[in-house]
Amino acid sequence: MRRLAATLGLVALTLAACAQTPKGSPVAKSPPPAAPLEGTRQAIDLMNQGRIAEARPVLAALLEKDPNDKVARRLMQQLDADPKTLLPGKPKAYTVGPGETLSMLAGRFLGDPLLFYALARYNGFAAPLHVQPGHVIQIPRAPKPAQATAKPKPPAPTARATAPSAPAKDPARAAKLRAAGLDELNRGAPAKALSLLQQALAADPGNAAIERDLARAKRIHASVAR
Repeated sequence: MRRLAATLGLVALTLAACAQTPKGSPVAKSPPPAAPLEGTRQAIDLMNQGRIAEARPVLAALLEKDPNDKVARRLMQQLDADPKTLLPGKPKAYTVGPGETLSMLAGRFLGDPLLFYALARYNGFAAPLHVQPGHVIQIPRAPKPAQATAKPKPPAPTARATAPSAPAKDPARAAKLRAAGLDELNRGAPAKALSLLQQALAADPGNAAIERDLARAKRIHASVAR
């Protein structure tokens, strides 16, 4: 999981250094080979916008280069697999709040922000960015494991149970991602800004400044998409 978190952080930093694609420029039918981090960032942006036909060849190229790329494989799986299979459990209604995104909700309730596209498909949205504050969505909650009736055996005297460490906050990385997101917003690229600000909030949950910026980016993106 630490390696996965590091990969997502590097993808976000790579995004901040990328220039916008000029309007009217021709789009290649098959994207040129890209570095793994750049390709992952591009695929996440395209999936957020619902441009699956463009995201699929990017992910396929990443998996061809490295079949063990867990992030690319997880993203590719969401394009075709039944979302109810990917997200088992009894769904519960949830009203999307200001500044909240499917990536944030997937991380909070499903334990993995990369499941943002599966959650969108689960609720009938073609693009995760179409979800706006006030929308009522269904979020499946995994059933709690049944309690064992038999008493568990006590651990051996020499064995020590190690609790899994929670992902640590990284305010410094969050600040860099936030700055990059605001830069993209000022350039007129709200979709890229949203992706960066989502990752900034994931690196520093509960940061009020990032939440405000994210809410503003969502409003701007919604007004542009109309």
